[in-house]
Amino acid sequence: ERWGEGVGVGAGSAGSVCAGVSGAGAGVGGAGALRLSSSLYAELHPDRPFAFRKGSWSPSVELLHTPLERALPLLCRLRDIAVGPRPAVTEQLEALVVLRNSEFGFDSSWLRDLVAERVLLEARVSRITPLVAALGVLVLTDSCLYYQCMHAVEAEPQQ
Repeated sequence: ERWGEGVGVGAGSAGSVCAGVSGAGAGVGGAGALRLSSSLYAELHPDRPFAFRKGSWSPSVELLHTPLERALPLLCRLRDIAVGPRPAVTEQLEALVVLRNSEFGFDSSWLRDLVAERVLLEARVSRITPLVAALGVLVLTDSCLYYQCMHAVEAEPQQ
């Protein structure tokens, strides 16, 4: 069985969000949560490599930084790519990454002074550290240089 086959995505009270998947119900995994289901999963072990297992697996996840309604279209698209024809997967993922990167912009609420500070330059960049290249936006203002990582979860920008 290929990865992605038998994978479902559902949302509490949102009903069916991806073809053939039902909603999650109330309580844990309820209205604000995402419930995943799969018939194939990886089991991690501290003393040996992971092992793939067949069987029912249905974790519930609550997203802290993104409203579920905003994340579901992307998750459904990723599921469709994963279960689609194998030769097209890489091409479709690359197209999705390009689209997501083009939609990302600097959050101007991170500026120290929203009124007085003028943005002089905004550029898409990669912050390269050992083993990691983090895509983001570099913003130069008349008083500060900011970097906002595309996958930022910090409350404050890096200055």
